[in-house]
Amino acid sequence: DMEAARREEIGEYDRVAYPFDHLFRRMMQMEGSELELKEVHRMLMTDKVPLMPSLLHAFQVAGYKCPKSWNKARSRKKERLQKFVATKAFRDFQEVFSSFVQEVVVPCVGDREGVMYQFPPTFRVQVPSDKPVGIPHKDADYPSHVDTEINFWVPVTKVWGANSLHTESAPGLGDFHPFELEFGQFVRFWGNQCHHYTVANTTDSTRVSFDFRVIPASVYTNQFKGYIGDYPTRLARGTRMHVAKKMFEEVVDRILCGCGGEADSLKEKSRAEKIVKSADMGFRTAQAVCLLHGLGTREVDEQLALEMLKEEASGGEDSAQVCFAFYAWRKELEDETLSLPIKFLRKAAQHFNARAHCCLAAILSRPDRRAALDKRTGKTLKEWTVFA
Repeated sequence: DMEAARREEIGEYDRVAYPFDHLFRRMMQMEGSELELKEVHRMLMTDKVPLMPSLLHAFQVAGYKCPKSWNKARSRKKERLQKFVATKAFRDFQEVFSSFVQEVVVPCVGDREGVMYQFPPTFRVQVPSDKPVGIPHKDADYPSHVDTEINFWVPVTKVWGANSLHTESAPGLGDFHPFELEFGQFVRFWGNQCHHYTVANTTDSTRVSFDFRVIPASVYTNQFKGYIGDYPTRLARGTRMHVAKKMFEEVVDRILCGCGGEADSLKEKSRAEKIVKSADMGFRTAQAVCLLHGLGTREVDEQLALEMLKEEASGGEDSAQVCFAFYAWRKELEDETLSLPIKFLRKAAQHFNARAHCCLAAILSRPDRRAALDKRTGKTLKEWTVFA
């Protein structure tokens, strides 16, 4: 029900299961500090530049006098972002965030097929200042947005009045109001069509938050090739599909991470039964694997199977991305044909998919491709005994 999903609604979540406050303290390098997140504007500014880009940006746009090293860092945005996303703190956040979307957001949207969601979310820090951040807008004002998007806004500090986000409750209604939320609450709203904005934070409390957009999977058309605006997306399955995906991955993990050492054991009865069950539950990647190996009542149809895997992989399904690349590599396709599988693997690897790292490493580990191994893939090679 799109009408219900677009309706502004406040929800709650378990702060112990999703400790976003602790995770943000780590990402903002505040471990050991006596300051609370809402007091981050009182931090001692040293020559050490904050690793989180959003924190550095917050002080600069608010007009705070920053050390010269902070100002110089503005010219190295891409480099600093790469360092930030490589931190364990950020990776731990992403893991909790993915669980939050799967377990809290998907039920909140109510689409049985799940949601395509912005990954990673956008981090926001608004320190006390007489300067507002951004301009009034609706997301549809910007390119690559569709009206089936639904916004989720999750503050990690208490928000009210001038340190919060202001919005109208329905398109064109003009009843602008600030969200008033505690840590442990979030708000769902139709930011694609409802105008929203922030004002100067004249409170004495810094606002720390993150936000993201989702599209119900049943109405997702992949119009912008896996993106919502400027942001890449991932698929969070509905409960039934989530169970089917997990069942499938548990069976094929060892085979994919071993890059084919036990490929024939897919037909082993207990494994084949689970793959077939996952396929019968509607998980298309499992259906494709059944067609590749003739599992269950399905006849072998390699062409159709690879087309299905390619379609699912193009839509952002990481298991399909890995499986498609795995089978392309196993068949020793020509180099120019491997460019697409490698592209899929890199996308899956960016989602911290260990299977993708292993397959990517195997494909690239031929002498003529070793130069393409990135540091993360090299580290994975050392960690996984299958490549010892």
